[in-house]
Amino acid sequence: MEIKTDKLLWKKSILQSAKEKQQAIVNDFRLRIENILKAEKGISEEGMDLDRQARDDYGKLEVNLLADQLNFAVEEMNLLNKISIEKPLHNQVQFGSVVVTDQEKVFFVSVSLEEFKVDGKEVFGMSTKAPIYQDLKGKITGDSFGNQTITDLF
Repeated sequence: MEIKTDKLLWKKSILQSAKEKQQAIVNDFRLRIENILKAEKGISEEGMDLDRQARDDYGKLEVNLLADQLNFAVEEMNLLNKISIEKPLHNQVQFGSVVVTDQEKVFFVSVSLEEFKVDGKEVFGMSTKAPIYQDLKGKITGDSFGNQTITDLF
């Protein structure tokens, strides 16, 4: 029973770290948009010339692009918030699974996140839209994908 408790605690730590990393991404996009809007306001208060109009148009385009990325990051955060640690441990790879391989790689099937450390281990956040997930979906401990074998799954 101790192993199950340890796995649940580790999974909880992984989820918490993923949420913190995703929230930092959301905050960064918000700050970047805010800074552009502040800069645009400063430009518009000074009056417009052709160069300033071009910068203003570029700023609006940049804000729109960042807003799209922000919306995506918020959607990813919402997905992370749907993962429940209280559910039983997974016996096959699915959304919310932690997958450990014989090459000591740890995948967290959730959203696409760069590697992040949890308890000294590198964890890779993997979206269910990623091609590698299609290879992993439904696999169980002992199954192989690519050149790796699943040694643990929860």
